[in-house]
Amino acid sequence: MAPEAPLGTLRAGFERTGTPAWIMRVMQQQGFDRAAGFRLDLGLTDDGYRGGRQASAFDLQADVVDLIDTDWISLGRLRRDGARVTAVHPYGRIMGGLVVARAQCPHGLADLAGRRIAVVERLDKTWVLLRAHALTSGLGDPETTVELVETGAKHECLRLLSAGEVAGAVLFWHLGAVALLDPRLALAFDALDAVETLTGAALPTTFFIAPEALRRERPDLLRAFAQAFDHATAAMRGDAALWRQGAAESATNETAPPLRAAWLRRIGLHWPGQLPERLAACFETLKARVGPAALGLERLPDGTFDLEEVR
Repeated sequence: MAPEAPLGTLRAGFERTGTPAWIMRVMQQQGFDRAAGFRLDLGLTDDGYRGGRQASAFDLQADVVDLIDTDWISLGRLRRDGARVTAVHPYGRIMGGLVVARAQCPHGLADLAGRRIAVVERLDKTWVLLRAHALTSGLGDPETTVELVETGAKHECLRLLSAGEVAGAVLFWHLGAVALLDPRLALAFDALDAVETLTGAALPTTFFIAPEALRRERPDLLRAFAQAFDHATAAMRGDAALWRQGAAESATNETAPPLRAAWLRRIGLHWPGQLPERLAACFETLKARVGPAALGLERLPDGTFDLEEVR
């Protein structure tokens, strides 16, 4: 074992165009992993699906990687389906929104009926939150009023919107931040605000997850990752040049300001206590508004969170 990595290697898998990779690059380049006693082995995938699951989740279950990120509802579905994985550390408030063409939806959500709307999949958490918000606001359930186009890939949603083939698209936050530089587009729904309204607090919604066996057998390795991640995000929050180094080609002179502003709203924040209880309550509120079928899950399984081990 190399002396600079006494805890060994952690194999992490993230989407090539996703934002966790920004932080992992900084972690490696600045040596935050080695300073914490381990070596980060970073594997990058596309943003599509394999075997009916997101590529990173497929790799985790195939033992190709040890650690990925996903939201708390998707994690619940993984556990429901038999995956012995658990959340070990918060990543951030990773929520997107609905971006629409102003010409087709000048009044935002009120104009959705009869429109084509792109989404990666109808179980997408932002789409679920949008449905709950619309129902609460007296706008009806857009699931029954729009023509939903499920793309299976994040960038395909953006392509369809940019090409004018849909009136709106549920975009992941970093794609939405860049898309909104186009004056023809507008943000009709911000899922980040919706979660905070539901829970009364700024909560992380996406977590790093790992196999239960790794958490049980090598807790020091996961603690070290959590420490290195927190150090990397703190450094990126404090140093815009370092943040841009991590964002790499995503951050041009034009896109860097909105991307960084959106990133700072989501990542490296101080989280409140009782996260499992708060997110379970948020899940139950959503279920009451849109039904369990919309979530693809009746309840969050026991063991979804095991955050105490890595604090």
